[in-house]
Amino acid sequence: MNKFLLLGIVVALMCNFACAEVFFSDGMEGAPNPANMDQYSPPLATWFCPAGIDGAENEAPSVIAINSALPGGTDGADNATGYAMRLGYAYDSVSLRVALTDTWQEGKSYTLGFDYGGKDHGTHHSKNFQVLIKAYDALTQAWTDVVPSQTFSAEFETWQHGEIQIIPDATTAGKQIQIFFYKDANTAFKFIDNVELVDDTFVTPLNPLKNQQDVSITPAFQWQLQDGAGFTPEKYVLQYRIDDPNWETTGTVSIDPAVSGVQPTAALDFESQYYWRVLVYDTATTFQTSDDWTFTTVAATPLIITQPADVLVDPGQDAEFSVVAINPATDDDTGLTYKWFKVGQTGSLGTESTLIISAVQEENEAEYFCTVYRNGLSADTDVAMLAVKTLEAHWTMDQADFDGTYYLDISGHDHHADPNGTPVFSTGANEAENGAVTLNPANGWATAGTWNPSEYSNSLTLSAWVSWDGTVDTNGIICKRDGWGPAEGMWQWTVNSSGLMWLANGSVSAWTPGHVPVLQDQWHHLCMTIDADGLTKAFVNGIQFNQTYNFIMGDKTDSLLLIGIIDNDPLTRVFNGSLDDIRIYNYARTPEQVIEDYYAISETAICLNKPVMDVNDDCIVDLKDMEILLSQWLDCGLVPDCLQ
Repeated sequence: MNKFLLLGIVVALMCNFACAEVFFSDGMEGAPNPANMDQYSPPLATWFCPAGIDGAENEAPSVIAINSALPGGTDGADNATGYAMRLGYAYDSVSLRVALTDTWQEGKSYTLGFDYGGKDHGTHHSKNFQVLIKAYDALTQAWTDVVPSQTFSAEFETWQHGEIQIIPDATTAGKQIQIFFYKDANTAFKFIDNVELVDDTFVTPLNPLKNQQDVSITPAFQWQLQDGAGFTPEKYVLQYRIDDPNWETTGTVSIDPAVSGVQPTAALDFESQYYWRVLVYDTATTFQTSDDWTFTTVAATPLIITQPADVLVDPGQDAEFSVVAINPATDDDTGLTYKWFKVGQTGSLGTESTLIISAVQEENEAEYFCTVYRNGLSADTDVAMLAVKTLEAHWTMDQADFDGTYYLDISGHDHHADPNGTPVFSTGANEAENGAVTLNPANGWATAGTWNPSEYSNSLTLSAWVSWDGTVDTNGIICKRDGWGPAEGMWQWTVNSSGLMWLANGSVSAWTPGHVPVLQDQWHHLCMTIDADGLTKAFVNGIQFNQTYNFIMGDKTDSLLLIGIIDNDPLTRVFNGSLDDIRIYNYARTPEQVIEDYYAISETAICLNKPVMDVNDDCIVDLKDMEILLSQWLDCGLVPDCLQ
């Protein structure tokens, strides 16, 4: 059954915002009465689920509650999960009004279905309530009956099902749909559940879909008569139109309910909104009309179907970009031509739908895009980034790599860091004399420019050796930020007061804690990796201890890159301790590569993948393991089978 409007879930939605035009009125505001409906003014206030989901009795001057004493619905669910609308008790006359933005359509048949029940309240035993199906004219503010008011009698503690057949005529067509559940003065509670308004024509669009964009100018109109229509169509009539308010009949279609491939007699206009509908004839002269459906045709320019994707490669590898586009006049790529460009440079790099850049080097890092042409019209793809995996910066923090002015960047990219004051060199993580820097607010922390290490890759690895002295504070390791919040920076990497390292991009609080604390006055190799999908991993001494998803870098790509401090102005949160061997990569290092960086200083190997037959737990399967195995060959520990 093709449901044109589903109202039964509207009460559950009411609890959040005024997301549906549902009005709860009481006698103080003039409840809608069948006798004076034309004089009734909608209430000024809108009440949403006043009783709350805890089922408490409603004490507010409203007349609708959910989670009442009766179970939540005909499904028997508890009121915490199943909802029913309650017509209240305390006021002279009350109603629930559901005002829809849709309008009644002449020639259509609808069914209003609902479940209802009742519950006695004190000495009041009236069980009847009325359902009013109205058409509302916003200009005259008057209601017109679509069908006569109908009365239903609710049995106490019992659920029943009610249906009303609705066939709008010329006087009600085009006016707003409004439905009232109306209760007389001082009656027992009434409960309404599973309300739905169903289009009895059961016709659904298959192509184009409702509100579909970029539809071909030669669409194959398709629709389907759903099961349960109750009749075999005599014929269909397809109608479609553009701005003309009068429907243009385009042809009579086969009586086969599964119609396919009915194309317009002529191509449609580009970039235009069309309306279409289907008349379903159940006899040669009588018909019911489907909904009015809309779609928008494609622009005359080429339509980009698949955009080129970002590429991250190792140096020397080939990089490939591709685009898929169609000619809107032919629905394929006939007649399309291509030109690829590098942002910031003139001249085409290629004229095919695929661009291959061979033996990529760092100088190829850039943004690329393709322009697709058709008969003098063109469309540009999104830009795609090409990044080459590289060590963007490496500060050893050794006195030997300090030239008296800068911590030298030995990666070859010349991102030299300017230290504050005079660096105090100390024993490094590898016990090398003057191989690290011990920081304090006056000396040692540094700034390294405003460059963005993840400019083309949207990926990052931060690596450093740290020795924290236990001072209670947030200790900056490496940060790229001018202030707090994603608008003021990109990320900050710190050790907090508990010795846990974490990564954040500001006030949005996307962060990754390390599960293993950084111990006081001990050297640790810390590492954070971030890939282009936001997967962030935390490593301590070469071992991964945590990961989180959907990390987002901040927006300020030209923020200052800081070493050993979080804020330069004002001066806050210097790293309390020593730093050694700081590295930044423009890609997410693998666990094996993280261990390589750990090993470069510690010279300690890590067992990442323990072999199954490693008997002596040295992460190697060799003769020592065989010796242990043979020494116990044929030993048996089964009881009682192997008892001597």
